[in-house]
Amino acid sequence: MDRISNFQKEDDAITQLVRKYGDKNWTLIANKLIDEFKIKHRNGKQCRERWHNHLDPKVVKEGFTKEEEKLLFDHHDIYGNKWSEISKKLNGRSENLIKNYYYSTLRRQVRRISKLCKKQIKGMFKSR
Repeated sequence: MDRISNFQKEDDAITQLVRKYGDKNWTLIANKLIDEFKIKHRNGKQCRERWHNHLDPKVVKEGFTKEEEKLLFDHHDIYGNKWSEISKKLNGRSENLIKNYYYSTLRRQVRRISKLCKKQIKGMFKSR
C-alpha cells in the first residue's frame, strides 16, 4: 500500500509541476521534483514519458473502438512504425499505447491464424 501511495504522490507532483511549468521543459520538472517534493528517482525523460503515457488528462485510456483499430492498421500501412505520425490520426491515444496495442493485436491474430493452420494441417493427414 505504501508503494502505491508513493506512486500517487509522485504522479500528483508531476501533474502539479506540469500545470505550473508546462509540458516542454522536462529537465526543469525533474529538478523541481527533487527541490520541491524530495522525489529523486525520476529524470526528465521519465517525467515526460509518465506524463504523455499516463497522466495527461487528454490521454484516452478506454479500449480501442473498431473504428480506431481500423484507422490504426490503415495508417500503419501508410506510415509503418512511425507511431508519432499515427498518434496524430488517433486523437487522445499516446504513441506508446498505439504501439503496444498494435503489437498485442497483431500477436493475437498471428496466434489465431497459426492455430487454424495447425488444425488444417492435422485434418489433411487424418484424411489420408
